Amino acid sequence: MNRKSLNQLFDAYIQHFETLNDSTNDESYKWGAIVDFQKAFDLTVSDDALPGMLKEAKEATANLIDSYTQPFSGLVELAKREPEAVRSMLTALLEDDGGDLVARQEKIDTFLEECDRLIEEYFPGSHLYKNDQRSAMAYLFLNDPDTHYLYKATECKYLADCVGFYDDWGTMANFKIDIFHRFCDELIEEIKATPALIATHQSRFAAAKRPMFEDEMLHVLVFDLIYCAHTYNLYTGLSFDKVTSADRKLYQERKAKAEELATALRKVEDEIVLLDEARTYFGKAITSGAAVTHKMFGPVDVEGIANGYVSLKIQKNGEVKKFGLLNCIAGGFVKIDVPDFDEMLAKYKAAMMSEYNLPQRLKSAQDALQPYEKYLN
Repeated sequence: MNRKSLNQLFDAYIQHFETLNDSTNDESYKWGAIVDFQKAFDLTVSDDALPGMLKEAKEATANLIDSYTQPFSGLVELAKREPEAVRSMLTALLEDDGGDLVARQEKIDTFLEECDRLIEEYFPGSHLYKNDQRSAMAYLFLNDPDTHYLYKATECKYLADCVGFYDDWGTMANFKIDIFHRFCDELIEEIKATPALIATHQSRFAAAKRPMFEDEMLHVLVFDLIYCAHTYNLYTGLSFDKVTSADRKLYQERKAKAEELATALRKVEDEIVLLDEARTYFGKAITSGAAVTHKMFGPVDVEGIANGYVSLKIQKNGEVKKFGLLNCIAGGFVKIDVPDFDEMLAKYKAAMMSEYNLPQRLKSAQDALQPYEKYLN
């Protein structure tokens, strides 16, 4: 992220904090709305009471969800007709996923499919009441703000451009929740590293005249920053370029290359680990007193190991010869009479055969990755 632009934005947020939260703008209402929503929201009410409960919860959220398409109002209307279906849909959506973002996206997709099915059945052809990725994420957020993030497309995209976040979380029809979460997570890390911003944020609680969500994970704050920056033009004076689709495409290509090179580097590093394990295992095995046989010279006695080489004394003539320990074992020239010799040879053979070129391969892999490291997560 472009920390210079982000810090300028933080400064603007701090400078305008009183205006953002005065009696006219009252952007701190978000923290109170969450408390009101959670107080009203209760999926254990009876079928008859469900529409009224959802309406009360909807009204508590003010403008956080409902826009001109009125998705939350749609749930209220559907609950009047199929309360058990709506209860089941929301229960499944809000079920704890343990932080598994793949499962979360699947829950959201299923919820939206069910919503579309019911809207088509009861309000065919209507442009109202359609839920989408944003509204589904909003229900999750209001239910558990410490785990979820609130999303508004225009505002989030604008801040992503400002700070040079090139990864693409997609569109409503093809949303990548993991990338959006990473965007918000990175923002929060920068917020945590800015004491003045944290102190300014905390002051809203001291002045609160209503119960407010404590926001220990700062998920509400990160949304407030995203929203206010765009709505109140806190970007004034900041110079940044819009991230184009071509920019994002190039970034994705470079990111893919970085991941490919990182995988190659990890493979070499894994081989080095195996090589070290092999040295330890075969070094102990060949000096354990077990019988050792050379393919050409027959039984041999082990004189010692030094610097990766083993000295073997040929029993039939007493001649001492030196061999690369791992090379002679991997090449099938030396066998040690220990129970798991064949199994361990199979495990380590590939790494052992690469013993002498691994240092150069490691350096080459490191050098290849170095220009692309910034594209890794």
